[in-house]
Amino acid sequence: MSIQEQKYYPELKLRALGWQGQLEHADRPEAVLSLARDYFAQISPEEVAQLPEDCRPVRLVDADDVANYAFELARHQAVGDGPEVLQKLATFFADASIRLSQLLAASGEEAAR
Repeated sequence: MSIQEQKYYPELKLRALGWQGQLEHADRPEAVLSLARDYFAQISPEEVAQLPEDCRPVRLVDADDVANYAFELARHQAVGDGPEVLQKLATFFADASIRLSQLLAASGEEAAR
């Protein structure tokens, strides 16, 4: 990507980072929630059908929803051989939950000042 493209198309730069990089660059809880919703959108219906019923995509409104979903995925992942999509979702949502915790802790520290 050229410097010119980076200047006019910052979303291209973020996409080039991958999901992990985008989480690391998210600077607000809303940005993490948006990424989580986008991550859901790229999961195919066939992949969703492979998931246990309580691991299917859920409505994400706030950080608690992300944390609860990450926990549910991790619980199923620990039980044994899940489909690859379960592993991908568990990894992404664990990282998203951690990033949300970091952002919320930082905003709490700023509010306390």
